Amino acid sequence: MERVRRLKGLWSWLPTFRVAAETEHLPTASEMLLLSPSTISRTVRLLEDQLGRDLFERRGRAMRLNREGQLLLGVVRDAMRILDEGVEAVMGASLGGVVEISVPRDFAGVFVVPTLGDLKKAAPELTPLVRDAPPSEVNGLLLRGRLDVALLLEPTPHADVAVEELATISHGVYAAGRGHPLVGRRALGLAELLEHDFVVPPRDDWPVEHRRRVGARVADLAMAADVCAETGLLASLPDVLVGAHPRGRELARLPVEPTRQSTLYVAYRRPLVHHARTEVVLDALRERSRAL
Repeated sequence: MERVRRLKGLWSWLPTFRVAAETEHLPTASEMLLLSPSTISRTVRLLEDQLGRDLFERRGRAMRLNREGQLLLGVVRDAMRILDEGVEAVMGASLGGVVEISVPRDFAGVFVVPTLGDLKKAAPELTPLVRDAPPSEVNGLLLRGRLDVALLLEPTPHADVAVEELATISHGVYAAGRGHPLVGRRALGLAELLEHDFVVPPRDDWPVEHRRRVGARVADLAMAADVCAETGLLASLPDVLVGAHPRGRELARLPVEPTRQSTLYVAYRRPLVHHARTEVVLDALRERSRAL
């Protein structure tokens, strides 16, 4: 009972401390918690007084976690994960609520959108929220519970984040199927290919050692496929995206090396207890990957 009495005095302050510790910025914490900065500062001070330890180094308005604060933040995160996942396990029979999924915009229509129907069948009360989170922020969002599942091309290792290979994605060089002089050839050399202009999105896994002529730059791979189908520009595209693209049948894959492959990964917070909501999403994504 002594433990219960000790924690009872701290319990209500810990969520506020966590947000203040993760942001190290009272205005940002204020926006997230819908509390005034002075209320957050007072709550952290009460916690420090109760512990008899400073948790932050303060210089003017700047605040940085000290060693004791970092230790407590790690403990609070683990405790909140266990509590959150335990509550979800209790509520898991209905598999209700919002499940947040991050996916690169280029691959949403191939891997995530087709799984939404399967998810609604498996868990009718589940509400998927699909977005494209910056890869550098994914681990933090997963660990803070603001993402449940993330699809990534380049995951960042973290002890508390599980990562699985979801799919191997092959890439090819495509041209408009009608009228392009390279279509219909049985073989092509790289030098001949590089005599033609390309439409280039921000990322298409083209080997950097082979410099190519850029005829247009676009926002994403789907737009590159549209431009390729409409013009004489070549495009380096994932084969799976071309197969799912509305104009994919208008494109012809050219017989040229090098062909490339990339890996799409799925990352999720490593569960401390069974996490049914995450598992149903993972199962749907794995099934979609096998189907492709």
